[in-house]
Amino acid sequence: MREQKVPNKTPEIEQTGLFGEVVYRSYRWDTTYNSASYLNLLNTYSGHINLDRITKARFFDAIAELINTKFNGQITKGYLTTLYVAHRL
Repeated sequence: MREQKVPNKTPEIEQTGLFGEVVYRSYRWDTTYNSASYLNLLNTYSGHINLDRITKARFFDAIAELINTKFNGQITKGYLTTLYVAHRL
């Protein structure tokens, strides 16, 4: 997800009146996966866990083939972590 598309919730937090000044930070980071490690990650997502066995096998096989043939055996996934810190009043 692009950082500029992630809304900053600082005003929302401040408007509650429950907290003092809010400090907001965002951290972008990347992780590189080979096909096996990426499939392990996908297998933690509820939408993939709930697929029937045959559909999941076909889908995962297609993803692995794509990574191995079109992306030289690895892909890089970008992440964005947001942090809000504030003292409770």
